[in-house]
Amino acid sequence: MTYRHIATVIDKQLFGFVIPKIQVPKWLARLGAFFLSKLRKHEFYQPWMIEFAQEHYHFDLQELHQQLNWTPVHRLKEELPALIQNAQEKPKEWHRRNEMRPWHMDDWPKLDKLLSRPAHKKTH
Repeated sequence: MTYRHIATVIDKQLFGFVIPKIQVPKWLARLGAFFLSKLRKHEFYQPWMIEFAQEHYHFDLQELHQQLNWTPVHRLKEELPALIQNAQEKPKEWHRRNEMRPWHMDDWPKLDKLLSRPAHKKTH
């Protein structure tokens, strides 16, 4: 599932139409996302998302199943509409949960609290 496909699904569900996508430098995209997030209280697109817009992650699910004997239960392609609906219906809760970034150690204590686990300790 490409970023463009994800963005198209989000646009259709949130706005009822597809917003044309143009390629701009990352700094300009971050600036635009920043101002939109300040103009609209619960803007879906956030400045931190820009860094990941061109990322590509390829997962071989068959190999994953063979190596770990594990198969994902959820698929983004099928779950995305429900995720967007949840963001629309409960924006404060959605933003509270999704402002945390598990790849940033600074957010681990907040994630642990949300998941009711003991906090991880930072090691440097």
